[in-house]
Amino acid sequence: MQGTFSIFDIPLHSFTKEAYKEFLRSAAKEEKVTTLHTVNPEMLVDARAHRSFASTLAGATKCIPDGAGIRYACLALYGELVPVHPGVDTISDIMDIAHELKLRIAVCGARPKEHEVFRTLLAKRAPAAELLCIDPGIIDERDPHLPLPSVERLVAFAPHIVLVALGQGRGVRQGKQEHIVQELAHKLSSARIIMGVGGALDMLGGSVERAPSWMRSRNLEWVYRLILQPWRFQRIMKAFPIFPFFIVWETVKKRIFFQAVVRVVKQVYRDFK
Repeated sequence: MQGTFSIFDIPLHSFTKEAYKEFLRSAAKEEKVTTLHTVNPEMLVDARAHRSFASTLAGATKCIPDGAGIRYACLALYGELVPVHPGVDTISDIMDIAHELKLRIAVCGARPKEHEVFRTLLAKRAPAAELLCIDPGIIDERDPHLPLPSVERLVAFAPHIVLVALGQGRGVRQGKQEHIVQELAHKLSSARIIMGVGGALDMLGGSVERAPSWMRSRNLEWVYRLILQPWRFQRIMKAFPIFPFFIVWETVKKRIFFQAVVRVVKQVYRDFK
């Protein structure tokens, strides 16, 4: 299913897996910049509470749905089963495209360990691509801007694709990574795709193990993450149950509560069969 679906006034752009990769390939060929945010339920809860963060998200070229909660939310609100695209899968697609088109990729953020692992992975999967990794240090969440030396290195490298891996920040400071994505769009004339990837590089680098495929296919990756990283409990609480509560309230306001419940329950049953 392709289209645009709004949740808490944030437009989410849906693509099939094949159409999404083709969209990325087309964006990588264009002379203008495309900014992407992969948006999960936790981020939507924060956007609902903090309008400045909502404005930052809405300023992207595309907001890509990421997370089972959004999949079920769109089914409840719109009757459409929307494909979701985790950041780690998007990075894999980008590596393929970078090899095909011989592009330069810059990674801004993450740790040196992830840089080295990603460098090795890119050399195997996309040997025709070039890579620059930058650790900008600690970014002040109250006023998120890249240090000038980091910006200068990026400008000198002239990347076609920039992966920003800085995390989102917390509370009213939410949006650190997304703010810098938008900032770089104005500073890097060479860039064609600038994307926030959060902790996706940790998964690619093996620092965080991804859930087994049988759990991912049943939308239980969040359970696996909670087992491995119990300190994420507060963040996961936003995705479940706070986000579903807000979606239920939206269905009540739209007077589609019972239809929504039937649709979601049927889909959950199919997912777990």
